[in-house]
Amino acid sequence: MVLKKTEVTISLKEFAYITNILTMLRILLIPFIIFCIGKTSIFSGTMTFILIAIAFVTDVLDGYLARKLDIVSNLGKILDPIADKLCIISFAITIFFLVDFPLLALVFFIIRDILIIFFGYIIIKRWNFIPPSNIWGTSAFLLQSISIISYIFQFDERLYILILALIFTAISIISYSIEFYKLLRYEAYKQN
Repeated sequence: MVLKKTEVTISLKEFAYITNILTMLRILLIPFIIFCIGKTSIFSGTMTFILIAIAFVTDVLDGYLARKLDIVSNLGKILDPIADKLCIISFAITIFFLVDFPLLALVFFIIRDILIIFFGYIIIKRWNFIPPSNIWGTSAFLLQSISIISYIFQFDERLYILILALIFTAISIISYSIEFYKLLRYEAYKQN
């Protein structure tokens, strides 16, 4: 295993990158989406759908543009997963109170995100690099998003989608724990 060390600094100009602006826009949309979820009119349902679609497009677009324009930044590496976690947790809490979203699923989503933030913080402080998400984390996020949307719009298959999301959430916790353990083992090996 080779640790890719980079200096974790954020310059002011990174706030002006289009990719980071899109991520910040996604964060700014959260209260508006929550407000629309809380209403029961057809108009608010349509607005909820439109705002979630905009949030989804900004998420896909910021990653695509970062790679295409080669403007991957430390701010983006930190801000994008934070935006993802804020969206998932805030929407899950909202639908827990408004519809039949299960408490255990909400708690499991929150625990996963707290663990990832905790591991990420330790990795940044200890090894001075920002850990990327892996395929399991990305898949878990995608399925969590779909399950939350299925509860917002009360799809008949929402429970099955949620079960799949919970399975991938558990796999992602295990995969990130293994990666963290490998980093600790590698550090111990290098010190001997």
